[in-house]
Amino acid sequence: MSAVTARAAAPSATHAHYRRRAPARVAARPRASTDGASKASSSSSSEDPSDSGPNHVVVIPGFLSGSDAYGGMARALEATGWFTSVTVVPITRDMWYPTLLGGDFAPMLDAIEATVRSIGETNDADRDANPRRDLCVVGHSAGGWLARLWMGDAPYVNGRVYGGAPRVKTLLTLGTPHNSLEEYPFGRVPERLADVVKTGSNGSSAEGAEGAEGAEGAHPVWTAQRARTSSLSLTNFLYPGAWAAPGVRYVSVRGDAIAAASIVDVAVFLTLGTLGNFGTLGTLGEVAACVGAGVSYRTATGGDSAPGDSPPGVLRGDGVAPVEAATLDGSERVTLVGVPHQATSSRGDGDVEGAEVDSRGRWYGSPRVVTAWARRLLEPTPGGEETVFEWEIAGKGMHARTADENKRRYDKGDKADVAPRGSYDATALASALEAALNGGSDTLENVDVAAIAPFAGVDDRRTVSSTVTTVSSSSAAGSLLWQCCLAARNRVPGATTIARALLRDARANPNAGGSHGGAPGTAGDDDFFSTSPLWWAASAVEAGAGTDALDLVRELIDAGADVDAFGRYDGVEGPPLWWAAIAARNGEGRNAVDLARVLIGARASVHVRCSYGPGVVRTSPLVLAAQGVPGNGTCKELARVLFVAGARLDAADAAALALYRFGSAVSVVKSEIGA
Repeated sequence: MSAVTARAAAPSATHAHYRRRAPARVAARPRASTDGASKASSSSSSEDPSDSGPNHVVVIPGFLSGSDAYGGMARALEATGWFTSVTVVPITRDMWYPTLLGGDFAPMLDAIEATVRSIGETNDADRDANPRRDLCVVGHSAGGWLARLWMGDAPYVNGRVYGGAPRVKTLLTLGTPHNSLEEYPFGRVPERLADVVKTGSNGSSAEGAEGAEGAEGAHPVWTAQRARTSSLSLTNFLYPGAWAAPGVRYVSVRGDAIAAASIVDVAVFLTLGTLGNFGTLGTLGEVAACVGAGVSYRTATGGDSAPGDSPPGVLRGDGVAPVEAATLDGSERVTLVGVPHQATSSRGDGDVEGAEVDSRGRWYGSPRVVTAWARRLLEPTPGGEETVFEWEIAGKGMHARTADENKRRYDKGDKADVAPRGSYDATALASALEAALNGGSDTLENVDVAAIAPFAGVDDRRTVSSTVTTVSSSSAAGSLLWQCCLAARNRVPGATTIARALLRDARANPNAGGSHGGAPGTAGDDDFFSTSPLWWAASAVEAGAGTDALDLVRELIDAGADVDAFGRYDGVEGPPLWWAAIAARNGEGRNAVDLARVLIGARASVHVRCSYGPGVVRTSPLVLAAQGVPGNGTCKELARVLFVAGARLDAADAAALALYRFGSAVSVVKSEIGA
């Protein structure tokens, strides 16, 4: 086992297979251009979604926050030009302090009521007799469930019935822990709400509902007993889920930026993963944030993991509210990848310099983040759920269509918006690709990209005959998009440009893949070296195609490519993220880390086991990256990115890394003494 160097080789001779071209080529290609095609800007942000009626926005601050922290959010909402007015409820930080000692939330509810009554209609009699749905309420953190409480029709502890629901058009919550169990590490002082919990909003006995789910969508833990000691539990007990629907649209906006970690997780990672090389204070801060997130998430869920999480114990969220807890039953759902609960640094007015690019300065109130969710105040979420990827928030999105809309576009019976097929003859394109993949041509730049349009059979598998092969005598077969991504791996000039045209202009399915070793329709067609277009595009980054290949990866994901689809070719098996770890080990530097960020930013799973050669034990991207530390700085950076995203070193990983470290140390000693 050799010592680790700056361009570390994996502990196997088969590691050289990573850098082999995919289908055979006669001669090496010159390095592909990294300029890339110009990105099409999203047109959705410029279209006015507002209707003819007034749309007043009311922003409710979060727990222990004052209205002064939301100035930037308010200005960003005003800048859209979609709303009649934007008002931040004048809640001050000191108004929250009594609640820490068991005080109620009446002062905040009174502030919301006073603010609403000052907006729009001024005649209280008219307002009460003929309420008009002219309010779009935005609640950040605790402000979200306080808005639900204010909308309710039952008296609060101060005897007031706020009943704000009739004026509300949309309630949009930002990182609100709707389902938090409030199981704080040091306990909490219970509120005195026993007199309030007498009857439900429909007049039924609260005691009779104890232990039952009550209204449809209610969580079984929201009982009268809980409601007597917590205003959040009271809200969930009296007004479960989307209580005021369909008159009110509910939208839950959740950040997916930070994975929970325990102190043990961090200790193992810093000891074996980075060999004690802690990095900068910023890096340590990100790792420490994972520990803080773990405490906060467990406060909300009362356990180690949410249903479906893998591995157990890894919860994801915005650093304060886990994704599941921030989701209100019956609401539309918007997930903002890479957006934390609050900015780590601020000027005090909610604006953060550099927040457009640096995730450590980004939060729900950053200008570009606001534009990502503001539209949902007026327009329903397509399909009821959408995900906004991190690079789209950072201003690098390529399509007006969201990724979720693109995925649904290929569902059965949902092709009404696709242009009629048959307007383009792909014969010349197919011949050019075959020549490029078999060494008969060195370029695809002679293809008329401007002529590409929708055509019948765009996603059909086409056989690529081959006289030279690195795998077997069998031919490769795949869609034209798959062949373009394969050519991009081989650094054929023009391949990425054609791939983009097939996605944008021909409406190619980003998941229409191919395989080596089987002809279409034959046995084993999908079983032998089966891969996706995204898999080869990620491989092209490892092969040195640079930012051009990275842009293609983004565009494939924008179009709905499956970021977790496993691929297998010549000893390499794993999802696209596996190529990021391979690229880091092979010295691709910044591009390797950027590839990982793009895939993780599209919610790729980091809990995967992959292989890199025949007979090699499966391992994870985190372990492969950690093996390159300390000699490979890119591996150290990638290991940190993977850890913050939720990758963890289990007992088997830790043992394997310890053994690898020992073997490397022995090799170094032997080389020093000339053994």
